[in-house]
Amino acid sequence: MSLCSILFREQPKPKILYFNTMQIKCDITSRLTSDTTQVSDLISQNVNLFLRSFVKTVGIFIFMFGMSWKLSVVTIMGFPYIAVVSKLYGEYYKAKVQTALAQANKVAEETISAMRTVRSFANEDQEGDSYYSRLQEMFVLNKKQAVAYACFMWSSYLALQVAVLYYGGHLVVTNQMSGGTLISFIIYELELGEALEVWCLMQGVGAAEKVFEYIDRKPKHILDGQEAPETFEGQVEFKNVTFAYPTRPEMDILKNVSFSLRPGQVTALVGPSGGGKSSCVCLLENFYAPQQGQVLVDGRPVNSYQHKYYHSKVALVSQEPILFARTVQMNISYGVPEAPMEPVIRAAINANAHDFITGLSKGYETG
Repeated sequence: MSLCSILFREQPKPKILYFNTMQIKCDITSRLTSDTTQVSDLISQNVNLFLRSFVKTVGIFIFMFGMSWKLSVVTIMGFPYIAVVSKLYGEYYKAKVQTALAQANKVAEETISAMRTVRSFANEDQEGDSYYSRLQEMFVLNKKQAVAYACFMWSSYLALQVAVLYYGGHLVVTNQMSGGTLISFIIYELELGEALEVWCLMQGVGAAEKVFEYIDRKPKHILDGQEAPETFEGQVEFKNVTFAYPTRPEMDILKNVSFSLRPGQVTALVGPSGGGKSSCVCLLENFYAPQQGQVLVDGRPVNSYQHKYYHSKVALVSQEPILFARTVQMNISYGVPEAPMEPVIRAAINANAHDFITGLSKGYETG
């Protein structure tokens, strides 16, 4: 089996593309760290409270209707208002507070991941101020949230209590119920208010919706190829390829590009930064789909191959490889976890890294 080799010097990505990529990464990281934790805490800490409140609410309603069905109807008439305000509060928390938290996490993620760059420009104070300003925005939003909560509590329960006392007083004056029954009804109503206290659940609505937004998201570039031929030569052909990144669809990186790469030969892509060298490799790796034209390998479109099969045949070595927080052996055999130790060592020898690795405290098991 002979494969063509592509040599290229990876140039920095355009600043806007890099910025958008970092924004997406940080947003996903924020959802994985903060939102999923909040939803988890919501379930573990408050589901039992919700179930207990539900049972308590049913029992209180039974007693209240037994005392006075008329006053019970007046009480129920206030529930739509409470439900609407609770919905608005949940939407507010989702749209404002959660977004502000994500923005703060983005600043922290970007700064920590690019610490060398920050230090090389002596920009620590400015990054700290940027993070502080994001936290201040969250602080202001949290104050507004507290005010909204207080206003809701006073407006809803005070209005409901006034209505119950007014109509209950009328029933007592007209001898339709006794004063003791009215007092007992009001006590049950207060207990009902505590049972219906679900504000702790409303705070998790925004976080849950953001999490499920990512879970239910359908990828635009679907890896559903089925081809897995027994022979794989490596004949690469770009046919009239036009490509633009999804974040900048109006800017074509490649315009009607056509070329062929023959197996067994070394091909170098040379050109200025932003000329499309890395984009050609991304298309060959099936990271993106071209807007026009086709990228063919052995006469088949790259998206027609099975994902695992294709990437077991086509390898990409980046100019700055990523090392995961795992052992040296696991980093070398990444993507092939069942690989025996012998080919791992052979790969390290070919990369002139074997002597360095064996000099580590735990050799290939160093983490």
